[in-house]
Amino acid sequence: VFLDSHCEVNQEWLQPLLERIKEKPERVVCPIIDIIDLDTMKYVESPVCKGGVNWGLTFKWDYPPHTYFSQDHKNFIRPLKSATMAGGLFAIDRSYFFKIGTYDEGMDVWGAENVEISFR
Repeated sequence: VFLDSHCEVNQEWLQPLLERIKEKPERVVCPIIDIIDLDTMKYVESPVCKGGVNWGLTFKWDYPPHTYFSQDHKNFIRPLKSATMAGGLFAIDRSYFFKIGTYDEGMDVWGAENVEISFR
């Protein structure tokens, strides 16, 4: 499990991620990233989103259409398939991580790992 140092986890956040990997070891799973307000230190729940990329290969967050949730209310707790992910917070089977090549040690700048690890 990888978590950037600025991340703070919520209760029972890890179990659903590990369950998905146990079902299929080739899965890479990411938690929803909630926010702690910089000024007030208030906890703010984030909307459901998934990773995306623009034509400039810059990572961005995409939000599923409202119809995704209105079709089946269980979709709030089901995983969303995504071709891209945040590169600093995810869970992956250790063997699979080494099989796909781990992090690129030549990348010294923050941000590129989002796209780079997604391509693997």
